[in-house]
Amino acid sequence: MLVACDPDAGTPAGSSGSSSSGSTSAASEALSELASEAVVSLEAETGPVIPAAPAIAEAEPPIGHRVARKTMVVLAEPRWGAAMRGRVDMGNPFAIYEFVAGKGCTGEGWARVDQLGHVCLRDAEPSRRPGKALPLVAADRVVPFIYAKPRADRSGALLQPVSRHRSAAGLARGEAPLDWLQPNHQYAFVESRRLPEVGVVLLDRSRRAVRADALELERPSNFAGRELGERPVPAGRVAAWSAEAPTLVRREPGLDAEVVGRVEYHREVHVDIAPVRRDGVDWYALHGEPGGFVSDEDIRRWIPGAPLAGVGADELWLDVELSEQTLTVRRGEEPLFVTLISSGAGDNPTPRGLYRIWHKQALGDMRSLPGDPDSYTVEEVPWVQYFHRRFAFHAAFWHNKFGRRRSHGCINLSPRDAARVFGQTAPAMPGGWTFVYEHEDEPGTTVRIRRGVEDVPDRRRPIGEAEVDEVLAARTDE
Repeated sequence: MLVACDPDAGTPAGSSGSSSSGSTSAASEALSELASEAVVSLEAETGPVIPAAPAIAEAEPPIGHRVARKTMVVLAEPRWGAAMRGRVDMGNPFAIYEFVAGKGCTGEGWARVDQLGHVCLRDAEPSRRPGKALPLVAADRVVPFIYAKPRADRSGALLQPVSRHRSAAGLARGEAPLDWLQPNHQYAFVESRRLPEVGVVLLDRSRRAVRADALELERPSNFAGRELGERPVPAGRVAAWSAEAPTLVRREPGLDAEVVGRVEYHREVHVDIAPVRRDGVDWYALHGEPGGFVSDEDIRRWIPGAPLAGVGADELWLDVELSEQTLTVRRGEEPLFVTLISSGAGDNPTPRGLYRIWHKQALGDMRSLPGDPDSYTVEEVPWVQYFHRRFAFHAAFWHNKFGRRRSHGCINLSPRDAARVFGQTAPAMPGGWTFVYEHEDEPGTTVRIRRGVEDVPDRRRPIGEAEVDEVLAARTDE
């Protein structure tokens, strides 16, 4: 488990573009949707339906597959104590390429796996199934779990105690609770089930049951960024998005000008390159319908940055711009994809600089630092990519305010965008793995975080020199 950086998980969302957390009616609607389906299960191995990068062609075919009987660490050498390359969690199949000599491993011994790593097969057994890209996402979902938290007031105090039961059958029989859910804690559930005379219950991976009507269900955003190859920006225009719900369009620049239209929240638009200054606000001419002017405060514009020195023509890298809250996936000088983010807010800014992605997690629990007044715990956050200490890119399923600062320092992406970016960056996550670390043979993807067109300091560290607390934190859940 990594201590991470999002306070919003335990607090009510705002009104504009929020998730269900801050709205009783939205939560009721989400519960009704679950209730209308007798059983909703997210455990089926449908695989992610969110577009990601094409799978990397295997340089050699595997000699077989194994499935982990418990959590297994992947090491750089076939010996205990070697540097970590990754992790495979219990129940997940993975590919092996050859058996190798090593020490301290019984059973089948050591095997070479992806990322030039090695695992001890003592705690694995043969499998006919190849490993799939994790996390698995059901065909009609954008996230791998049903996420919910106990109902609370705006101070975070629970409206009522919420019990958790050993099983759905035990809950239905009226058995005593196993334990009680905690405030400011997002729980991950794999299935909803409707029980006679009880209603809808949610089941977690351990099959523990909680009544759904005692919870606020999250409704993850469906927002997705812009594929520039499919939707290039017209010459002489700037790509932008509406950042208000809705953005008002005025006939002329100025706060007193007639409103002639509205642009729905997060809609892509095109505006002029140069603004008109009026009433202390920059106004941009809007192209298309409805025509008119929109305030700079109500839109987010894409400001392409300068090429990055030292990046190869075919090298993929990430360019984050904080003033307009955008992320661009670039290959060399060419921009491929651009989207909105939510970066650090208030006293928790996202650090600017050049970094590398040093560690990726398909799923990871996140929690606040000890003593943090904004205490929170979030289970099973998907598509996590750490680039500097505990700062990471990750999916945010608890809000829809992409384009506005909101996090505790991390860079929030919509689930669709988080999966898309995660699938393209290095180090690549092999099928069946939950964690992967960069190494000399596959350095992590370069990340630039800037404000405007400023130069930023190079904060990339030599590979393998992650701080001790980072590595220990990454190992605490193993």
